[in-house]
Amino acid sequence: MRSLLGPHGAALYVEFLDEPSKAINTKLGPARTPLARDQILDAALEICRADGFLALTIRRVADHLGVAPMAIYRHFANKAELIGEMLDRVWWQGFIPTDERPADPVDSIVEAFCRVRRHLLDHGEVAMLVAARPQPSEILLRNLDDMLNRFTLAGFDEHHIHQAFVALGSYTLGAVSFEASAGFTERICAIDDDGQALRLAAFDQIVSVDELHRGFVGMVIRGTARDDNFEFGLRRMLDGLLAWAGVGR
Repeated sequence: MRSLLGPHGAALYVEFLDEPSKAINTKLGPARTPLARDQILDAALEICRADGFLALTIRRVADHLGVAPMAIYRHFANKAELIGEMLDRVWWQGFIPTDERPADPVDSIVEAFCRVRRHLLDHGEVAMLVAARPQPSEILLRNLDDMLNRFTLAGFDEHHIHQAFVALGSYTLGAVSFEASAGFTERICAIDDDGQALRLAAFDQIVSVDELHRGFVGMVIRGTARDDNFEFGLRRMLDGLLAWAGVGR
């Protein structure tokens, strides 16, 4: 066994057999594991959740993974392709069927839309992009079958099911866009928490504001009880849609 110095002074060990030309067991360090597409998408989502989608660049993803930008380009031609697949992934994952669902068909619909909302909001500002431009895909359509089946079980027929689904979907995506925009607005407009707290404290001192208006400020501006308020609105819409479709309960 002889020890030689390789490029950049790194140790290069070569074991010789009978003939010097037949060298084996060359060790240049551990081989790098090939980068997987899912790793890149995970890194992109982590960056967006932490610093907002405006911080997402190919170089930032490469730095996050400890690789050169070219390693990312082997999987994605450009940033637009990366973002498109990232949004597609977030979108269809929100519709993955669950093993258990409420026995009541209406409760089952409510549970599904509440779950989609929560899933999207868990992805921070990415939820704004998904809500603004849902990405169609084959896997999304397969996952939607479970959602549409819930409407069928609740009594909607083929003439009403799609409009009912679109109505509740629009309500859900609108709520997601509104809620997810808070962090983005604060970052872009430099609205800090302390300044907002002072403005709200001053507002509370205005004696002319009645309880009705205080409740509005609490729900819309302060964001109190958003989960409960979302479900309340969802159920009231669903009641109206059931009546419109002639479904008795």
